[in-house]
Amino acid sequence: MASSSSAAYTIYSGCLLKSLKSIQDVFQTELMSQVERVLVLRFKRNHPESYRRNLEWLPKGLTAWWPIGEEQVFGGVVALVDSEKSDRIEVWAGRSKGPDSGKVNRDENSGRWTLQVQGPFQCLGWIQAPGITAFLGTPPGNLLTYIERNSDLAPSTPGQHIPARDHPRRGFDPEKSGERTTIEPGTYTTDGTHAKVVNDLHTWLQSTQGYRDLDNVLGWHDLHGYSSEGHPELFEVKTGAGNTDVFTALGQLQIYELGTGPSQKTVVLPKEQNAEDTWHERLFQLNLGLITYESSEDGYMFERVVPSGQWRR
Repeated sequence: MASSSSAAYTIYSGCLLKSLKSIQDVFQTELMSQVERVLVLRFKRNHPESYRRNLEWLPKGLTAWWPIGEEQVFGGVVALVDSEKSDRIEVWAGRSKGPDSGKVNRDENSGRWTLQVQGPFQCLGWIQAPGITAFLGTPPGNLLTYIERNSDLAPSTPGQHIPARDHPRRGFDPEKSGERTTIEPGTYTTDGTHAKVVNDLHTWLQSTQGYRDLDNVLGWHDLHGYSSEGHPELFEVKTGAGNTDVFTALGQLQIYELGTGPSQKTVVLPKEQNAEDTWHERLFQLNLGLITYESSEDGYMFERVVPSGQWRR
């Protein structure tokens, strides 16, 4: 992840593709893998002065002013940031800096602290859970909450270093957004088409194709699950069928498979853009499957395209 001296970050799109279902997902990141207890802060839009100040300070690795007891000890800070442009809540985090949990510059009048982390705060993703309580697993405080690692859900090993079969399962949550590669704290854009296709694909696979254990939160992938025969499969949805769309999908599937474990890989493309004629044989030669989709009054309809018997790998 790249840092910046301004309020804007240019980061890997993985942050924005990453949906977090539980605070325990934070403990599974490389950044927070050795942290056992975090202080979770809320950056609320309805407190505009504090909200704006803290957004500007995130790239500096600072946040203030917080009513924290001197006895409180924590190894990291997690900021839940209300998005300025949507109902989404962004998740930013950093490891505490210094011997006193990063508590510095106490205000003499209010007794509140500034907190400092190592380097700038980093964007870990956004909350996919239906609310803060579901994400934290406990009712939140008004402004801050202390959360400890649950070793059953978040072993103290970064998720990418845990064999796929041993990953704690998080299940599927309806997707709410698309892709973006540049971010300022508090700002996101959305792509509703991608979200609707992924959600309808999940319904189709589960209700008509016999798939089980579908998830979209082990990594950055759109969907991963097991067929009725128990075979793992990884799906990547694109809203276009051009060269850039398909080439990107091929690379994403390769990377995502490192997290899910060996799986059949399938690209999901819009039928109306001539996806079958343009790409099916080449995908077959690469041992990839193709599912096409088209819009209908009831949502999106899907078809797994059958390869020609004359094709050879």
